[in-house]
Amino acid sequence: MKKPLVLHLQFLFSLVAIGVAICSCSKTTVSQWQLESIITRRPCFNSGRILFAPQTDVPHIELEIVRSQSGMRFYINLILLSAKPCDNHPAVDYNVNYKTDDCKYAHVNIVFANEEKWDVYPRLLAGWQRLLLADEVSEALISRLCAGDSFNIYVNDYQIAIVAEDFVQSYEALLAIPI
Repeated sequence: MKKPLVLHLQFLFSLVAIGVAICSCSKTTVSQWQLESIITRRPCFNSGRILFAPQTDVPHIELEIVRSQSGMRFYINLILLSAKPCDNHPAVDYNVNYKTDDCKYAHVNIVFANEEKWDVYPRLLAGWQRLLLADEVSEALISRLCAGDSFNIYVNDYQIAIVAEDFVQSYEALLAIPI
């Protein structure tokens, strides 16, 4: 019969091994801006996007800037999550042609270092998992990213830290796509 101390140590070792195995299954690498483009023989069909997303399979938030013939749109995507609709939102013109007045909005906080938080009310799309930012908010965020400012976005109980590193390169490449 094994001694209680040996059994206890074996049990602790087993717990540590299980913990290491679980942590290694959900690897998260450093996020970075990624450019994806579709280039055709006819520029009117070209499009591109830059995406900032953690490389993980667990629920997370990502940013996406899409440019096409229709213009430029800035989205917050919720992967394996959904946003809670916000009933009390200020009247905002989102310059989006929807044929219904039954549009819902979410409440999002954007926080830059040493500044007051921004209360933003993006339009809820795609099962409340895709949030469309207003043009003026999009332009302000792009300007701040180009200036090298990083920030955090909070949606419900989730957050993502957005870093400005490599943004300008990706953004300029997005703008260089012939459309």
